[in-house]
Amino acid sequence: MLRLIIYLSVLVNVFSSILNAYTGTNYAADCSEAVVQAAIDNALDGYLVIVPQGSATWTSQLNINSKEITIKGAGVDQTVIMD
Repeated sequence: MLRLIIYLSVLVNVFSSILNAYTGTNYAADCSEAVVQAAIDNALDGYLVIVPQGSATWTSQLNINSKEITIKGAGVDQTVIMD
């Protein structure tokens, strides 16, 4: 029984850490440069910015402004950004 309590305690701590790592999520409606930049602009530190499946050509760099965020696409060959 004690082992079960310890395991459950560890699981609660792990899930709490995961939830604290991502306090929010912003979803870009598409992968265009302007839409992704808007999702980044609206993100706070710790946010996850999701870029959907698709492709786009960007002509400038994104401005992240030293935010501690994660930008994540839909996967390999699913979200394709060209410069």
